[in-house]
Amino acid sequence: MLKKYSAFLDRVDRVLIALLAAFSAIMVLVMLYQIVLRYCFSSANVWAEELTRFIFVWVTTLGASVAIRRNVHLRVDLVVDFLKPRPRFILQIITYTLILLFLIYLFQLGVDLMSRTMINKSAGLRLPMAYPYAAIPVGAAFMILSCIEFIAKKFEELRALNEHQPGEPS
Repeated sequence: MLKKYSAFLDRVDRVLIALLAAFSAIMVLVMLYQIVLRYCFSSANVWAEELTRFIFVWVTTLGASVAIRRNVHLRVDLVVDFLKPRPRFILQIITYTLILLFLIYLFQLGVDLMSRTMINKSAGLRLPMAYPYAAIPVGAAFMILSCIEFIAKKFEELRALNEHQPGEPS
């Protein structure tokens, strides 16, 4: 079951990476367009800066979900590195469970924020503000999926460790 779930998340990860690459390219092109307009033609478009900001928010939240999946996000693991395997796995499970609870709360807040801002329009693009705010629950949802996978893998590793060394103290 976990292998199928991980394979599903591998496919999601590839889609997210492609989406992040496309969003980053669009963001660079729009910023370049805005720079050329501003410095060569002494004019600017309101929508260009706004679009760049909105895409940046999406890149940040989707990128954070990829970072959690790959376990490359910023962390201080000085204490964890000194622990023996069993306590290390338990600490990692507790940590990711707390992260998971926070992400569930963040998801709920993001959905609420989206519903409250659906009627508000952005100044330049005239889009409902719910679109940029949708990055919060969407990113949180992907991070939740990654946290569930991480916790399940750590439980599996802990179970294998306990089967391999049942009588040894931690």
